[in-house]
Amino acid sequence: MISVDRALQMVLESAGVLEEMEVPLLEASHRVLAEDIVAPENIPSSSISTSDGYALRAAAIKAASSGSPVTLELVGELRNGEIWEEPLKGKQALKLPTGAPLPEGADSVVSVDDTVRESTNRLKVYREAQSGANVKIKGEEIPQDSLVFQRGKVLGTTDMGTLALLGVNKVKCYRPPRVSFITSGDGILPLGGKSEPGKHRLPNPFIIHSQIKEYGAHPVDLGIVSGVKEEMKPKFEEGLEHDIFINLPGPSPAYFESAREALNEMGIDLKFWKVGIRPGRSVFFGTFDGTLVFGLPPNLISAVVILEEFIRPAILKMMGYQELRHLIVTAELEAEVKGGGGLTHFILAEVKIKEGTFLVCPINLSDGNAGESLGQANGLVVLPPEIPYLRAGDRVKVQIIGSLRTA
Repeated sequence: MISVDRALQMVLESAGVLEEMEVPLLEASHRVLAEDIVAPENIPSSSISTSDGYALRAAAIKAASSGSPVTLELVGELRNGEIWEEPLKGKQALKLPTGAPLPEGADSVVSVDDTVRESTNRLKVYREAQSGANVKIKGEEIPQDSLVFQRGKVLGTTDMGTLALLGVNKVKCYRPPRVSFITSGDGILPLGGKSEPGKHRLPNPFIIHSQIKEYGAHPVDLGIVSGVKEEMKPKFEEGLEHDIFINLPGPSPAYFESAREALNEMGIDLKFWKVGIRPGRSVFFGTFDGTLVFGLPPNLISAVVILEEFIRPAILKMMGYQELRHLIVTAELEAEVKGGGGLTHFILAEVKIKEGTFLVCPINLSDGNAGESLGQANGLVVLPPEIPYLRAGDRVKVQIIGSLRTA
């Protein structure tokens, strides 16, 4: 039996970053850039007005005030989408909307509120302006040829807007892995299957499918296969064609062992098959021609813990992420927790914030079913092997696996 840290190290050593691929901008959110993004042009592409008003030369209205306005020649009005071809001269002004490009010769914009239009071609200005007032200079947001995003950046939602401003419609990102999984065992009903005596439904594949998709990978459900070892192998061969292959055994531990034996006979390089973790000690991991192979425990909570602690980091690494672990915070326990036995314990918990302090309440798995417990949990209390017990009020490390709540 190996430690959690050693098991994770072995998984990550076996997981390589996948190849680059070009993706449409609308599919790039939360993907990792595989190229530098350099601005092909200035943003804005010309100096523009940041206010509805009048473009002019600041020197022309020097010393203008409410008691001593300056009169200018109004040469016209610019509408959105238009440009003004003629340069402005010393005592001229041009009306224009927010976002319009400044005409040549203008260096500032005065607000409509600081002016009075006397006629179609005469404007009184009642406040002086500094050069650059109410103007966004060409290239002020993003200068041409500047480095906007570096290779390796995880693209967020607002980054999509920046790329769109630059006119980028495709970017190179690292390919997300295809993660296949199969449920092995007897008496298991498919989704929507009618209840039958002696047969049962399993939530595990549907929760695993959802989690894999949430991590950004492509889940591939290969369905259900008999718990007989020789019948598993043809379906396992199909699973091994993907980047990651996961076996989800039925409720009997015998199905877990049969799957491990079948894969071992098929030639996988088995790295480990027991880890000092609770829940989830019965887990195996190996590789086959570049494919990562996992055998999850039958218990749903155990399977989800293994997914979070080993499979999620592998998926993120394959997609080019640098940060592979969940956010860890120190929180105050609201109830006791027990560990020990030489194992690292991961305890489902609900984490809340109260007056700037993290509070964590372990979830009692004897109350309600596993699905309800998972739905309530947004954290995992991490209890290392050397800490067998903590009381309410003690502080403990917690992995955040869901949205935080306010107490």
